[in-house]
Amino acid sequence: MIAAFYYLRIIKVMWFDEAPGPAEPAPSEARWIAFAGAAFSFPVVLVALVWLDPAARHAASAFGLG
Repeated sequence: MIAAFYYLRIIKVMWFDEAPGPAEPAPSEARWIAFAGAAFSFPVVLVALVWLDPAARHAASAFGLG
C-alpha cells in the first residue's frame, strides 16, 4: 500500500499534470530506430508462431490437455 503511493504519484505526474513547456519533436533517427526494431522483431514473432506454437500444442496433447 505504501509503495502504491509512490508509483501512482509517478503515473499522475506523467499522464495527468500539464507539461512544463513545449515538447521537442523526436529526432529523425528515432523513426529509423523504431522501424529497425520492428523489422528485426518480425522474424522472432514468425518463429514463435510457426515453430513454438505446434511444439506447445504437441506438449499439451502429451499431457492430455488438448
